[in-house]
Amino acid sequence: MDKGDIMDTTVKHELKVRSDSCCELCGSSNNLRVFKVEPSLGSIDDSIIICSECEEQILDESKLDANHWHCLNETIWSDVPAIQVMAYRILRKIDNHEWSRNLLDMLYLEDEVMSWAENTNKFKN
Repeated sequence: MDKGDIMDTTVKHELKVRSDSCCELCGSSNNLRVFKVEPSLGSIDDSIIICSECEEQILDESKLDANHWHCLNETIWSDVPAIQVMAYRILRKIDNHEWSRNLLDMLYLEDEVMSWAENTNKFKN
């Protein structure tokens, strides 16, 4: 096992502990994986743990289902910057819905977190 594998395993373990083994976006406990919030060094601070359904919608915008993302109503209150960044980015992608615009209006991000959130308009992993 090389240093990168050890780091990935450690990050995944720490993320599972932080999230209580639930998707940090929607709360599902199914098929969890590490998602690096770009730009990312792959650390726990710039990664989140998400389920396969969230990942699929993030990576393929044609599969974005706005109804799935009603969960962000709770997620936007997270104190974890990487989660805040992803919630912001997703809400921006579906801001043609009044409820998502309302959530964006309520969302407060520190300047450096907002800069990170706006750093890219594409989802990457």
